[in-house]
Amino acid sequence: MDVAALIISAVALLVAALSTLYTRRQARAADETAAIERARRYDERTPELDIEIEPLSRDRLRRHQRLVVRLASSEALTGVDVEIHDAPGLSLSPDQDGVIAGAPGPIVKGSRRARPGEVLVSPGQAVTWQTEVTSAGSGRPGRARLVVSAVRGDEVWVIHREVRVPPLPPRITTSARQR
Repeated sequence: MDVAALIISAVALLVAALSTLYTRRQARAADETAAIERARRYDERTPELDIEIEPLSRDRLRRHQRLVVRLASSEALTGVDVEIHDAPGLSLSPDQDGVIAGAPGPIVKGSRRARPGEVLVSPGQAVTWQTEVTSAGSGRPGRARLVVSAVRGDEVWVIHREVRVPPLPPRITTSARQR
């Protein structure tokens, strides 16, 4: 009788150990599946941004321009960061929201954040920074590489884009002014 009880206990212990092992494997597989789903969902939720640098109409020499980051996808953003790369002479203008006040030039980084619980950019809306071009003629950059970080809550997407820098306007000739 004692031997039978011992055998039954040993079998029960073995079944419990196998059950624990199986449960751990199932939990690990569920965690891996959840991680894959989070990554897939993260990729699917990558914000679509239309990014351009456009001339300001009041600036005839196009020294000042506007960097426009427009949200083309359906989920709002709570923050946008920009960095200008590979465009010597192009910088963000000082004394505007989204740049560090008094930062030594050239200022190539800007950041905007919504207040807690608010939205910075809704679908179809844009966030803008004024830019300056300090070089002229052949030294004027024709393109700029931008690194834009789109923020939605605690999620961040880093988006790399190359944009065209508007060229200088055609020269106004003396004969054209006399017409």
